Parts: sequence; C-alpha cells; structure tokens
Amino acid sequence: VAPDERRDLAAAVAVAIAGYVVALFFFDGFSFIQTLLTFFLLLAAGSWALAGERLPRWEERRAKRVLEREVEPV
Repeated sequence: VAPDERRDLAAAVAVAIAGYVVALFFFDGFSFIQTLLTFFLLLAAGSWALAGERLPRWEERRAKRVLEREVEPV
C-alpha cells in the first residue's frame, strides 16, 4: 500500500497509464517516440509512488545525531 503522501500520485499515474492503453487501441502509440517516452516516465513515477523508500526528514536525522552525541557509550 502506498503511503498517504503518494496515494493520489499513484492513482493519477494508474489512470494515465489506463488512458494510454485505451489510446493504443485507436493509434499506434509505440511508433511515436514521445508517447512511448511519456509512458515510461509514467511507469517510473508509478513505481516510485508505490515502492519508493521514505526518506527520513531532516528533523529525524538531526534528532538521531544529537541523541547519539549525548548518549555516552558504556
């Protein structure tokens, strides 16, 4: 399941890819390099939206560094 932050992006990419598949029925979309490139960019955005790694925010990284600095090794 996509995180809440990227759920709308994943839905929009899914609709755009479905629209591209429908458009392939009416014209040869693979012969136009621009549409094929756009399709691959949509696939990349969709894969990031579904499986992309959530990067920690700078506050979390900073808090972790401060905690490591304050805690003395035993």
